[in-house]
Amino acid sequence: GVRWHPIGGWRVQFDRRDYEHNFFVKCSCYFRVQLYGFDRAKELAIAYRRRLEAEWDEQQRIWAKLDAERAAAQARRREERQLAALSADAGGGGQDIL
Repeated sequence: GVRWHPIGGWRVQFDRRDYEHNFFVKCSCYFRVQLYGFDRAKELAIAYRRRLEAEWDEQQRIWAKLDAERAAAQARRREERQLAALSADAGGGGQDIL
């Protein structure tokens, strides 16, 4: 979140974990009142937090798409293997005798 910090600035904290994809984000930023002024520092901190949230959501959508593609490819390969095994069992029975 965005909180006031005793150093004289707004602190942005962002901590997200995705163990399945081995992806971890931990961000702690300070927007100093001395540099930006009180209101501008608060606006920048809130905007940065929203940007981090938006980028995390975008990454989640990308992972969902990649996971769906991977699952479809696995299902297609599994089906191809099953068809190959069935055709080998049905068509190859009489040819193996020497």
